Amino acid sequence: GISGSGALKVPAGGLTVTGESKFGNVDTGVTVDGAVTFGTDATVTCDDPDALEVGKPYTLLTATSVTGTPKMDLPKKRGVIYDVVNTGTAIVCTARKPGLILVVQ
Repeated sequence: GISGSGALKVPAGGLTVTGESKFGNVDTGVTVDGAVTFGTDATVTCDDPDALEVGKPYTLLTATSVTGTPKMDLPKKRGVIYDVVNTGTAIVCTARKPGLILVVQ
């Protein structure tokens, strides 16, 4: 997994992420200089889930290219659902209340 925030250089062949990736600062995220592939068992989490504002998209990771979409591994409290989206160059997480419509642009 990936842990922390800031910039990360990867080998020429890219980086494959398995298991849990933990982000300390969801406002900063991780910038990867290269390609990232998330395996089928990959999950993302953050140090302070309460810091995720409902309806605000957080870019957890940006890269030259991103393949696969990790699952969000956070406690399901406050009736919040976490949507994780792969934009092709980023992994974006948004907390939402069930019943709200999420529009990804």
